[in-house]
Amino acid sequence: MKRKRISYVFIIVMCLMVLTGCWDKVEINDRAFVLGMGIDLKENSNEFMMSLAIPNLPVITGQSSGGEPAFVKDVTDQSILGAFKKMSTRVNKQINTENLEVIVFGIDLLSDPTKVKEVFDHFERNPSYSRNLPVVVSRSTANEILNIKPEGSQVVGGYIGGIYKNNSQYVSVFNKMFLGEMLKEALEYNGTFIIPEVTGEDNEVMLGGSAVMKEFEFKGWLNESEVRSIAWVREGTKDTQVNFEFMGTAIPFVFTNSEEKVYFDLKDNHLFITIDIFTEGEVTEFIFYEEDLLTDEEYITLMENSLAQEMENEIEAVVRRMKNEFKADLLRLNETLKVKDKDLYLQTKDNWDEYFSASDIEVNVEVKVRRFGEIK
Repeated sequence: MKRKRISYVFIIVMCLMVLTGCWDKVEINDRAFVLGMGIDLKENSNEFMMSLAIPNLPVITGQSSGGEPAFVKDVTDQSILGAFKKMSTRVNKQINTENLEVIVFGIDLLSDPTKVKEVFDHFERNPSYSRNLPVVVSRSTANEILNIKPEGSQVVGGYIGGIYKNNSQYVSVFNKMFLGEMLKEALEYNGTFIIPEVTGEDNEVMLGGSAVMKEFEFKGWLNESEVRSIAWVREGTKDTQVNFEFMGTAIPFVFTNSEEKVYFDLKDNHLFITIDIFTEGEVTEFIFYEEDLLTDEEYITLMENSLAQEMENEIEAVVRRMKNEFKADLLRLNETLKVKDKDLYLQTKDNWDEYFSASDIEVNVEVKVRRFGEIK
């Protein structure tokens, strides 16, 4: 009798397992996979304009021959959550952001610190967004960027994400900004950070330069050389490349190693900062049939000094802008000071921007050419 009861229970359990199913299952064809998200401020309004770039899966997979491979939908609302609710009434599929590739901000949004904080709060509270999402800003509108159709790509969101992933050896690491990193820096540095700039026209999208944010408000633009200079101090030069002018020739130089040291001294309540950078690398291209010059030690020394001087000039130029125009330490030197001299850090941390803006900063760069590429 006991065995029969056990058999009955086993049969019932097996039947229940067969009868179970996914009650909330959503077919892939019933989902709208968002690859690009843009947020602007509506013109002459206090509302957000949210744009979503969504691939047209039937066209991409060949199930349909008509229509564009992707489309952009936009709605306006006073909140991002409200915009998503409105969007759900205009898209006949369930919106899914799990495959989101990029977030684009329009410059008008970043010029309003209150709106910036509202948007950041949305992302901070919503765990569905990957913290590894690339974040960029457009001088025009995010909607315009998302409507560009890059050559060789179906959706601009995936195109920008591809630049982040596949071209790291040519793009300075610091020039990248991800959602989690942006939220962290905004919190730790009172809304002071930089966001890479995206530009585009016709069928081309490019990354280069950055927008400077201070206290959650846009303050100005940095060009590519300025962004690169910040990266040299913050992250080092390793695995980056630069072209420099030497004796009338553009010389491409790839950095293979670097070491950065920063020294601080406070005299009569005035801060003195010294930034020493030692770096080495290789000349990857030169003048055809002039290879003999590369065995001339005096010539090589002149080349090293020329590149070192160019790097010093670039770094000093962006430091002047930080001190005089932005009045913000984008080099994060206060973090270095915190590690090197805790007492001095505690003495200056409450008024760091004032100390930094009034400081004397000396930059010294030493370059060594170790190799000259290969000739087959």
